[in-house]
Amino acid sequence: MKSFFRSEVKSCIGVFLQQDAVYYSFMSRGENNRLHMLHTDSCRLFLEEKEEYPTRFKHIEQLAEELAVRCAENGIKEKRAVLCIPASMIFSYQKKFPVLTEKELSSAMHWEIEANTPFAAHVYTYRRQEENIYSIGILEQSFMEEIYSAFSGNGFNIAAIVGEAEFLPEEQGQDMIWSGETASLPAFFSWEKMGEEKELLQQAFYAAWRVIRGLPGNENFLPRDRQEGAWDWRKTAACAILPFFAAAAVLYGMGEWKLSRIEKEKKAVRQELMLRADEQEIHQDFIKKKKDIKSSYALLKELRDKRISWYAVFTCLGARTLPGVTLDGIETDDNNKIRIKGNAESYEAVSEYINMWAESPVIIKESPKLETVEAGKDGSIRFSLTMKF
Repeated sequence: MKSFFRSEVKSCIGVFLQQDAVYYSFMSRGENNRLHMLHTDSCRLFLEEKEEYPTRFKHIEQLAEELAVRCAENGIKEKRAVLCIPASMIFSYQKKFPVLTEKELSSAMHWEIEANTPFAAHVYTYRRQEENIYSIGILEQSFMEEIYSAFSGNGFNIAAIVGEAEFLPEEQGQDMIWSGETASLPAFFSWEKMGEEKELLQQAFYAAWRVIRGLPGNENFLPRDRQEGAWDWRKTAACAILPFFAAAAVLYGMGEWKLSRIEKEKKAVRQELMLRADEQEIHQDFIKKKKDIKSSYALLKELRDKRISWYAVFTCLGARTLPGVTLDGIETDDNNKIRIKGNAESYEAVSEYINMWAESPVIIKESPKLETVEAGKDGSIRFSLTMKF
């Protein structure tokens, strides 16, 4: 199964960015999936003023141009690149979620980031650490666009933008091994010879290796429509379809087993009918039971399809707030409706809160309906409204 998820990227340049320098590593896949690091180096700009903890790359255009020149000088024609951003420039934290399906996790992750992002527009990545704990990274979209434009404008095909990750293990002899794959280094090459640049070059090396190895889409800061080259989508799609075929086979097998039981019951009924001379009546009863079974299956399927993620609903309610409006009661019913009770500073605040949901319904199926509204003794407005999901 591992081979289905192997990346089809044959070569890649890993680039680790800093304010005044880029560290790059050109890697290629050889025979028997043996990984070869063909070239690694750094190029830097000499700046008079440097920020200790920069939040932007002020000279990103110059760095991209310098790297393009360096690639040309070293005969690197394949300019597919993966850009690695230092952890200090990414808003990141860890979050523990309850046990969720992939669909529920995607929705819950979206609203979790909407509630905590410091940016008006952003892109994000997440990686599962242990059990249900996820490491989340959020990047300002304009910052991502700035980096993307600088390198694509200098002829680089950007396969991914990733965050800084754990360092590679120390070199052992001339080979380094990960998950059964061997990355061969030139005989003269040693990480120890890199001096202060060792860890920075390792980040560039590891960034290229992650893409060649196969980078999951949710660990790539690039939007989905710009991602390419990290996975063989035909094989990945085939693997995604396999569970559905397996589930269909299980359902089919269960159906066949139930039908065989019905057939046995039918034979027993027929034998009894021959004794009782009442075959027609029992045959009709059998047909009715068969229809009831099909109707029950249809009802179960409909209920399963209509099931919604209440975790995502309440996460959405918590993320969408309005100054001057507080909620103090939420009720649900069997029709996927919820009743919200709360207080507001004025009638205008109640109207604004309702319009916020009506103009951007997000996951609600019907516009909110105001049920009650009345003024309290303390001057606040007490209200309740219903929404259907």
